[in-house]
Amino acid sequence: MTIYPWGKRLILPVFLAATGAGIWLYAQEPTPVFKAKVDLVVLSFTVTDSKGKYVNGLKPAAIFLTGDFVTAGLWTSKQHDYDSAWQCTNILNGLECRALYAVLGNHDFAVGAQEVSTALSSNGIAVLRNECLPIERVGSRIWVAGVDDPLIGHPDPGQAIPEMIRNRPDEPVILLCHGPDYADRLLLQPAGKAVDLMLSGHTHGGQVRIPFMPALVLPPMGRKYVEGWFHLDQLQLYVNRGIGAIELPFRFNCPPEITLFTLRTSA
Repeated sequence: MTIYPWGKRLILPVFLAATGAGIWLYAQEPTPVFKAKVDLVVLSFTVTDSKGKYVNGLKPAAIFLTGDFVTAGLWTSKQHDYDSAWQCTNILNGLECRALYAVLGNHDFAVGAQEVSTALSSNGIAVLRNECLPIERVGSRIWVAGVDDPLIGHPDPGQAIPEMIRNRPDEPVILLCHGPDYADRLLLQPAGKAVDLMLSGHTHGGQVRIPFMPALVLPPMGRKYVEGWFHLDQLQLYVNRGIGAIELPFRFNCPPEITLFTLRTSA
C-alpha cells in the first residue's frame, strides 16, 4: 500500500494479510496479482484535474471512489447542485483507467442520490448501491461490493453480498462503504463476515488537526475510525482521508490522500 498525500509520496511499510481470502497487501513493489499486476487506487471526495493526472501516472487496474462527489450549497438551487454532479463526472472522465467503482456519500444523498448516480453511471462509472460486481484477471476473481451511505441512505449488506459469493475460496470480497463506523454493524450480520477488506472515506481525517490533539470535529459514522488501518476480527478496514474539504476551504496538519493498494495472492 502506498499513500500519496498532495504532491509527495509517503510509503508506509505495511505488510498485512486478509484472513480467509489469500490476499496480501504490500507497500513494496509487488509481484504479480492474479497472475497479472493489479493496483487499486482509492479516492474519497471530488477529483480535480491535477489529481486526475496524478492518478493516471499510477496506472491502476481499478479505481474505487468512496463517495461525496458533490455537496448541496446553502444558497444554490437544486439544479445547480445537479449540474455540479455532471461537472464532477466530466473531471472523472479524465481518468485513463475506466474500471471505476463508486458508492455514494451522505452529501450525494443530500443533493439527490438518483441524480448523482445518473451522472456517474452515464459516464461509465459503476455505482454500487447495495450490489456487487466481479473483477476478473486471468481466471481469478475479486468481488467488489458497495452499500448505500449508512448515515442517510439504506445500506443492505445482505443484498450487496449475496450468499452465492460469500466465503468462496480464493474469491475475496472488498466492500466500499462511505461511513467507516458502519464496520461495527456490518460485523454483526452474516454478510459482513464474508468481507475481507472494507474501504471508506467520509471523515476527511479530521481535516483540521491541532498537533498532539485528537480530531476536533468529526461527522456521525466517522468518529471511531478516523483514518488509516484497522483490524476488526477477520475484517480489515482502511479509511482514506480524501482530497477535498468541507465547511472550511482548507486543511491543516491533515494532508489530502490518494491511496494505492497492490494486491497479490498469498501463494
